[in-house]
Order: sequence, then structure tokens, then C-alpha cells
Amino acid sequence: MNEIPTHISQQWFSPEAKKLKTLAPIYLNLLLKQRGFNINDFHIRALDTGETSACYLLMHSEWPSVIKLKNTGAFAEAETLDTWYSQGVQVPKVLDTGTVRDQANNSDIQFLQLETICNQNNDEIAPLGYEFIDANLSRASELGNLMGKELAKMHSASSAHVFGRFGDIQGPVYPLWNGYLTDLLLQYREYFLSKGITESQLRMLFKRLTKITFPEKGSYIHGDFGIHNILVSQKQGIKVYVIDPDPQIGDPYFDVASILFRLQISKIMYDLNPSNTEIAYQYTKFTNCYQSLIDSYFSHSPEQYDPQRSAIHRAITLLPKMANRERKLEMWIKDKRGDSESYQAEIYAYRLFLLNAIGELT
Repeated sequence: MNEIPTHISQQWFSPEAKKLKTLAPIYLNLLLKQRGFNINDFHIRALDTGETSACYLLMHSEWPSVIKLKNTGAFAEAETLDTWYSQGVQVPKVLDTGTVRDQANNSDIQFLQLETICNQNNDEIAPLGYEFIDANLSRASELGNLMGKELAKMHSASSAHVFGRFGDIQGPVYPLWNGYLTDLLLQYREYFLSKGITESQLRMLFKRLTKITFPEKGSYIHGDFGIHNILVSQKQGIKVYVIDPDPQIGDPYFDVASILFRLQISKIMYDLNPSNTEIAYQYTKFTNCYQSLIDSYFSHSPEQYDPQRSAIHRAITLLPKMANRERKLEMWIKDKRGDSESYQAEIYAYRLFLLNAIGELT
């Protein structure tokens, strides 16, 4: 069988992704057999993306594509990508989606077959956004501008679904967006309090949720938009292709808050430790790219920037990601993996980020 690197050592991969990557040779072999192909006729390369999935580039004269293996959510992701594509968003075309039956383990694994986005050389997949910036730091602002245009087009795709998860992704749904935000705030109340937020500040947030105007219909939001989830093709100038959504229906400010989070966290960490060269580099990279993205987004979107709506999203929608990331950081600090000083600074930055957002609402 074609030897497939599993790439399971990355610290950020979830246990389910590590299992998928370990069993990928079995699933890919089954999938290709279903299509009448022999896996040994393919050149297969693991792609370093997908925190909860396993992605592979399959090169073959008749069937070149990217295969994404998932436990759940493939059909919701396909719907999201297809909807964005219909709105003119640059995304890889969805070529196929379905399930692969693993008889030995008595389980079904979902797959997405996606168009391969190549660079100048058709045998070379386009780099991720952060890879492009690392090689072309002076073009970070240009890249951010293009990302902002794509994000505005993505959010123009309204949905008939109610707010929350949809399709094959399990999760609660809400008739109103403030119901979603209220639920998040209740779920992460203890995490909030652990960051030094007071009970009176929490009550203020609940009250604010009843005062701020949210959209009546949701958009297909990305859920994790950033330079790690775009491909940059340089075939004819620079083109940005959006990948790896974490699909749900929501207020576009969810994605805006994610970008502002990365922008502001990098600034806080730089202010805390300006002599750290890696932190300084990340601050420069994020500032140049993401500030340009925000400016571009609001220049191409019918939305006018609403400071209160922005602040409430920054205070609430990032809570699951912050709590999950903080657990990982604490584990890495305990195990003495990586730069403990930077990890501790990042944890402290989360507290300042939340306090800043809450301060804008008072």
C-alpha cells in the first residue's frame, strides 16, 4: 500500500484527528477502491491542516484532488462551501462527499473530495496564508485586503436555517442570535469568573444582550477565519481561497470578532514582552494583515461597524476557543513543551482581552 505519512505529532490536533490520521491509509484505500482506483497509483501527501480532520493531497492524472476525512460535519461543510461558491467566494469546488464504511471497525467515516488549488507549478499545492506571509511579509497587508473582500462575500450568503449548527453537525439551534450568545455565556460562566470577571459584570452582559440589535436571519459564518484557513494561489497574481470552515449559522460579527481577537491578542502579548522576537514578529504579521482585513471587510460589506455589537461578540463568542486553547497551554507548560513564558503570556492576554471587551460595554 502507498505509504501515507500520518503527521500525528502536532500539539494542536484533537484526539479524533489523531485517530483519523492514524487510520487514514485504511480509509483512503477503501475510498479509492470504491472509485475503481488502486492506491498504489497515487502520490499521496498529508496536509498540515485540520484540527479535527485528516486532509490529503492525492495526485493522479485522472483523479487529482484533496480528500478530507471527518467523523462528522462533512455535509454541512459541503453545503457551506457550495453556498459560498454560488456567491462568488473563492473556495475549492466540492467534487464529491459521502461516507466510507470500515467493516473491520464497524464505523462510517465521512469524506469531502475537493478541487486541488495549485500554485504556479500544477504539482505544487498553494501555500497556506501564514506560509505565504512568512515568505512575503511585505505583502501581508495586500493579503489582508483580499481576505476582507472574500469575508464580505461569504457573509452575503444568508440562510433559511435557524441560528446555530445545521446539517449533520449536532448542536443546539436558536430562533434568535441573542439566545445563542446567552447560552454560551451560561456555559462558560465559571471560565469567565476565573478570569477575574465579576458577577456584576456578568449581569451587565446579560442585560446588554437584550439591548443590542442582532440580525433576524443568520449568515453562513466561517467560525475560524484567518491566515491558517486560506490558500494563496499565485498563478495569475494573488488569489485567496477560503478553506476549512467550522460551519454554523450566525451573526457575521462572529467572524469579525475572531479576527479582532487575533489582532488584539498579538498586541497585548507584544506589549507584555516586546523583547521576544517571535512575539514581535507575530504582532507585525497580524497587525499588517488583519487590520487591512478589517478595513477591507467594512469597505465591501453593507454592514457599518457597530462597536457595541463587536464588543459583545468579542466578550462571548471566543469563550470556547479560549477555554480550549488555555487547557492546552496549561498542559504544555506542565509538560515543559515549547516556550512556557510565551504560553503564560498568552493566558494572561486572554484575561486582558475579555476585560477590554467588557470595558467597551460599560
